[in-house]
Amino acid sequence: MRCSAARGSRRGRAADITVMDIDPLVTGATRPEDLLKGRIRLTMVSGRIVHEAPSEGGCQGAALV
Repeated sequence: MRCSAARGSRRGRAADITVMDIDPLVTGATRPEDLLKGRIRLTMVSGRIVHEAPSEGGCQGAALV
């Protein structure tokens, strides 16, 4: 992914995003009681990382899937 694509194509279009270690849509539909067990891995506000959980298992950075 190119940096320009990650930041948006025009000024003012930076997204707020939260990355969880579970898929909340699938988990909520199939096991709603497990939603609170999910952890926040990364939070971006206005295109800046404001929270990044420590990596587990020696992996560096978030993987795009």
